[in-house]
Amino acid sequence: MPNLICSAINCLNNIDGLCTARIIHITGKDINSNNKTYCNTFRYRTLKNSLTNLRNTNLLGEIKQIFNKDSIVMSPKITCEINRCGYNFRGECISLKVQIYGINCNSDQCTECETFNEGNF
Repeated sequence: MPNLICSAINCLNNIDGLCTARIIHITGKDINSNNKTYCNTFRYRTLKNSLTNLRNTNLLGEIKQIFNKDSIVMSPKITCEINRCGYNFRGECISLKVQIYGINCNSDQCTECETFNEGNF
């Protein structure tokens, strides 16, 4: 699993830059475009969204992270449908580190996968 750092402060899965989701999904309106990548797992931080998203919470990862402050051990599985990204291998992200950008977001479409890399490795 890749390490994921997130700057989508308003996302209910973001705790101090770490993602508490078990699985996140990277998608886009125009999947063949490098500037249309979104974290489709983004949910605005509300009580209702917290309750409906409980099934996708990485509780074990959160517990492990509490006891390991020196490194990131809490990482979600990342699925991806951006076909032109060189890190997309059969629908899964194989990058070792992933950065999601999204300042003052209120929807998934203001988040962006900064790790997108066009081409094959």
